[in-house]
Amino acid sequence: MLDWRPSLIDIVERDGRMIEVYRGKGPPGWFKCQCKAAGCMWFYHMAERMAAGEEVTIGEIKAAYCENNGGKELEQKPIHSLV
Repeated sequence: MLDWRPSLIDIVERDGRMIEVYRGKGPPGWFKCQCKAAGCMWFYHMAERMAAGEEVTIGEIKAAYCENNGGKELEQKPIHSLV
């Protein structure tokens, strides 16, 4: 799971059309860098555990979020409201 890297795609204009140009995969360690940049390395460490097959409960994730975000609770929304 943590070895997954996003495809890097540029949208460019050619001959008056917008096309996607595939540039390969993101660099190794991409997910870790994104977590670090977002200030949520606590989640990266949980993702490592999940990738190793360990069960991490939503309660544990909520508690870690709250602890690492000044007591703020993790917001929950129905999945359809995210799109």
